[in-house]
Amino acid sequence: MDYCGLTFKYTDNTGVERTGERLLNPRIFAANLTPRDRINIDVYYKVIPKVNGERILDTVELYQPVTFNMPLANSTFQPAEPEILRANGINTFTAQAIADIKKLVYPVDVNTLQDLFYFSNLDEVDLTGGDLFQMKTISYNRNGIVATLGGGSFDPFARRVGDMPEVNAQFLVDLLANNLVKKVKYIPYSLGIDHLLQPYVNSGVVELVQVPDEAVIPLKYLINGTVQATNWKIDLIVNPGDYPAGEGLYNVFRVIPRDRSASFAFVMPKEYEFNASV
Repeated sequence: MDYCGLTFKYTDNTGVERTGERLLNPRIFAANLTPRDRINIDVYYKVIPKVNGERILDTVELYQPVTFNMPLANSTFQPAEPEILRANGINTFTAQAIADIKKLVYPVDVNTLQDLFYFSNLDEVDLTGGDLFQMKTISYNRNGIVATLGGGSFDPFARRVGDMPEVNAQFLVDLLANNLVKKVKYIPYSLGIDHLLQPYVNSGVVELVQVPDEAVIPLKYLINGTVQATNWKIDLIVNPGDYPAGEGLYNVFRVIPRDRSASFAFVMPKEYEFNASV
């Protein structure tokens, strides 16, 4: 048979009947459920029967109830991003322990937001890293060059490397769609989920954090090209004391080529790329 869509209904812990419809994506989000309760969801599938690969009828409705037991409030869950939760001060992973958590902060290099599923009383989700997270680092030890690049506070020209898969952001969209979170802070294009958050911008629920039009690339990303190949060798002096006078000079380099491909580079840790869209 071919799946065409579904409708569903269930009763939450306030006695209100919740209903919904799904088309291509049959995912169902249910909220306001009580730990330890037995939950029944009535699901009505719209399908087209097939015999030998050929459709034999128009769309018909197929009823299939779904029943599951809610875990206990003190049952342990396994988070996908435990270190991020620990940075938020969460060290016990049970519904009971996190019941009073009102805000979560995520770094820009986050892989998935699926842990939002466990938090039933959130008011705010900060996707900028806030003051809680520093940028990752990358270390080199090659061709006589030993260096650690990156780290420190978040730079406005950086973003997550690659777009976050929609399935990993769906847990946040569920909260927004069901009015279960009051504020989401987001740097445009930083996670690549702008199209998912856009419907909630005009209402102010999603706050787009603006970054400056220009920013100087700090020296924490600078590395001698010799790390790549010995024929990239240069002598590099940053801010020498006797450079020519000029206005607005910043991070002046004195570079002496020492081989045929002499060069230097600015390298970001592998978790990031330049945010060329802002």
